[in-house]
Amino acid sequence: MSHANQETEKIVGVTGAVTIDWNIACAIPDRRSGASWIEERSHTRAYWQRGGAALLADLVDAIAAWLQQSGRGRFSVRQIAAPVMDASFSALCSGWN
Repeated sequence: MSHANQETEKIVGVTGAVTIDWNIACAIPDRRSGASWIEERSHTRAYWQRGGAALLADLVDAIAAWLQQSGRGRFSVRQIAAPVMDASFSALCSGWN
């Protein structure tokens, strides 16, 4: 393949403040069951998702992948290191008193 036919890779940098957005999900208990407050509390869970610059980088990365698959260019997205896997709230807070 000649050099003229090779498309240069475009590098996209995403930087900024990385935030973690916490979502609290609480299942609504069946009031007819006579569930106590303790039982209601056991149905509450905390989940997180990437926010801020990390969320923006995920969006830019998805668009870049779509453009590349469509043959519209080669892209490489660079971003700040941030968690990508969900972690339990208790594991994150295990060192807190």
